[in-house]
Amino acid sequence: MTALARDLFQALDTQLVAQCQAFEWICTVLRTQGETLDADDRLELWFALGRLARYPLARRTMATFCHLLQVPRMQRILEEHCLKGDPV
Repeated sequence: MTALARDLFQALDTQLVAQCQAFEWICTVLRTQGETLDADDRLELWFALGRLARYPLARRTMATFCHLLQVPRMQRILEEHCLKGDPV
């Protein structure tokens, strides 16, 4: 996980702007991998970020986000950005 993603995930519970920035970063990652995001996909990403925001700081990782995400094709792409050994 990049330092940007880590910093954005850490601030999810306190800053709406961090959630918006994390959302945009994740959408960009998915689009650069050729993924087309429809309204349902974007809604699921937003909900997964909201669920992640309720986790303790130590568990706000890309691995946990991928676990919370309910869209397998997006999970596969984002799992490439997980650090090995990240707690889920």
